[in-house]
Amino acid sequence: MSNIKLVHSGGNSVSLTTPDSNPAANRTFKLPGADGTSGQAMVTDGSGALSFASMPSGGLSMADNWRWTTEFTQSNTTSYLTTTSSWERPDSKLGIGANPLGTGMTQSGGIFSFPSTGYYLIHFMTSSKVDNDSCEIFTFIQATENNSDYSIVARSLDTIQNQCTPNFTSTSIQYLTRVTNISNHKVRFRVQNSGISVTWMGNTDENRIAATFLKVGDI
Repeated sequence: MSNIKLVHSGGNSVSLTTPDSNPAANRTFKLPGADGTSGQAMVTDGSGALSFASMPSGGLSMADNWRWTTEFTQSNTTSYLTTTSSWERPDSKLGIGANPLGTGMTQSGGIFSFPSTGYYLIHFMTSSKVDNDSCEIFTFIQATENNSDYSIVARSLDTIQNQCTPNFTSTSIQYLTRVTNISNHKVRFRVQNSGISVTWMGNTDENRIAATFLKVGDI
């Protein structure tokens, strides 16, 4: 076995030595050209190149929240919540404003893009009302893998019963998604009713129609 022995001026030494068992082939490890920063560790690219990298700190690396700010009335139609002006991050009371945890989601025309690959938990909630009638309502999370064709990945169905005036209800759905391509993997939200005029209760001061995004793990 070979050793590289580094002797201190005080007489003691530190040695680098070969593995206990014979390697399957000759190995070459390329040291980084510069020191890392405090707290970083040396990692490998799997091909022998070593570098310094920051280690995960634990917990969530990204958390973001958006809400729909405007109230609108919908007849027997499907509405995609796809306008830029009606989405905002909460800025009232202890809202996050422009400060999500980590690099947050980006939104254009109601289509949300992910900041990095990984596993994300998406939660979508709505509030709505109907005057003097009963109605079925539907809420959806839709996703695309090619930045073009959207499919329903989560759905909520509820019935507003005509028991008072107005009649209120809320929905809540969630979806755990695996994002491997941030250019093509995106999500959007949709609401629908069964034929009676429904008011969807977006609000700029409270989360009544809102989406939360949590990055729960790396790939």
